[in-house]
Amino acid sequence: MSIKEETYLKFVSAAEEARKIFPDMSNSRFLELLLEVRKKPRSTK
Repeated sequence: MSIKEETYLKFVSAAEEARKIFPDMSNSRFLELLLEVRKKPRSTK
């Protein structure tokens, strides 16, 4: 599996998790939040 595919799968599963937490959020608002998160520099744990 390529890194791109792996990243995509992680992204999708994270999105599904977030959907469980915010089931009533509209898709457009949800996408805005995802893009905001992507722009932030990653904090390394």
